[in-house]
Amino acid sequence: MKFRVFAATFAAVLTLSSAAFAKTDVPIEDYIISQLKNFEETIDLSEYAEEAGWGKNDMKTVSKIFVSTVSASPEIYFLNNDETKSLGSISFQQHGANINYSVTDISYSMTREEYEKSQAVFNDAVDTALEAVTDDMSDFEKALALHDYIVLNTSYDHTLKKSTSYNALVEHEAVCQGYAEAYVYLLNKVGIKSLIATSASMNHAWVLVKLGDFYYHVDPTWDDPSMLGKTDMLGHVSHEYFLLSDEGIRAKKHNGWTTESSVAAPSVKYDKAVWRNVDTEIVPVGDLLYFAELDENSPGHNGNYKNLRGKLSSAEFNKTFYKMYTDIKSYDPSNGALKTVHTIDSTWFTDGSETTNDSKSWTDATYVSLASYNDKIYFNTAKGIYSLDPSDGTVKTIAEPTLDGKYIFGIKISGDTLTLTLKTRAGDADTLRTIDIKE
Repeated sequence: MKFRVFAATFAAVLTLSSAAFAKTDVPIEDYIISQLKNFEETIDLSEYAEEAGWGKNDMKTVSKIFVSTVSASPEIYFLNNDETKSLGSISFQQHGANINYSVTDISYSMTREEYEKSQAVFNDAVDTALEAVTDDMSDFEKALALHDYIVLNTSYDHTLKKSTSYNALVEHEAVCQGYAEAYVYLLNKVGIKSLIATSASMNHAWVLVKLGDFYYHVDPTWDDPSMLGKTDMLGHVSHEYFLLSDEGIRAKKHNGWTTESSVAAPSVKYDKAVWRNVDTEIVPVGDLLYFAELDENSPGHNGNYKNLRGKLSSAEFNKTFYKMYTDIKSYDPSNGALKTVHTIDSTWFTDGSETTNDSKSWTDATYVSLASYNDKIYFNTAKGIYSLDPSDGTVKTIAEPTLDGKYIFGIKISGDTLTLTLKTRAGDADTLRTIDIKE
């Protein structure tokens, strides 16, 4: 019996408690992992088969145990993750009363020597990701920061050949399984319990995160703009699928999922959270979180300009109807207090034109993005980079670069370097520039 490790298979997993092997010194999951890390091509499970009483009709059970063990272990990133190839086979033999079960022809994506070298690279990538959190953060803030890190630093692999935590954290490209495994691995590193949810009907995987007494759904893959063929947007991350109940995730077209021990997520505490429509990084400064959100009263937003017709002269209307306002807001996670701290007036014109006439073409959206540096909030408009000091509201111009007819569509900060992307339209290829912002 051959099998693959992918979401549809894992959805059918049968979790077998280690207590079922009371006479066996090493839990079956730990034994499988140790054998894989030793790069064994065959794993003998006869001792476990004898104790569990497996017979010739239990091949699917053995397969599911192996698949579940691998899928729940993001550090096992060195198995063949090309879905066009077989991962391995389940072998069953019986000689009288003796039953022999084994996993054979295990397929690895790298040699043992390559794996040993890759560990340092993987660990460095994990350490870099963990720089997004601090010890004084709450579990909620840590879960948010790691969610944003993964989405901002990973692109969806449309070739469907990269499905591990290594692909996501080191190569910054993966399918849903890779996003989920990377998120679970990082959450485990900061002491937050989580597990992978999978759906055979969707052929999809995401994560359930435990905060307090309840689990919540988080789908980092669907929160990435690069999913579903969309252009990856520097500095932009959706939060539509961050911390949802079973009811909430089901309303967003997720269905048929299975988890270890059939974990439920009944709490609707966050289903209508303030971040639900936020597509910028949510950055911590002090005790507050900050994000940018399009002001719904902008004349150019959602057809609001139509209400201005007949109320203004033609000249006044042409100067007003394309206005877009973006609010930078603070959010206090301790009490839910929300406050607008700065409003940005900036418009991204889709025809590259700055004229004010009735043929004006602009995008009904905002492409402001945020990042934090030295307790200040950095943000972009269509034409410049600025910093906001939350302590006193002071806004400082950092750069107003030559744009060559393009606009700034997003920013990202790493160390003392700010990277910005220039485009004419959101779907265009990035033209990246860097700015040294060391103070």
